[in-house]
Amino acid sequence: MYNEFLGQVHFWLFFIGVNVLFFPMHFLGLGRHAASHSRLSGRYTKWNTLATEGYAIMAFSMIFSS
Repeated sequence: MYNEFLGQVHFWLFFIGVNVLFFPMHFLGLGRHAASHSRLSGRYTKWNTLATEGYAIMAFSMIFSS
């Protein structure tokens, strides 16, 4: 049987990771036309970095799923 504690750790880390990954994409989607201009492209770097960190949290949570 699967360890309940490891299942809870995996669930909550994955849940947080999904939200950290997809929440910044709302802002990236709102500014997608402005980001196509070269002078404004650096403006969304922090949102891209935050989304990448969300994926890293999701990937880390996979350690607890097996």
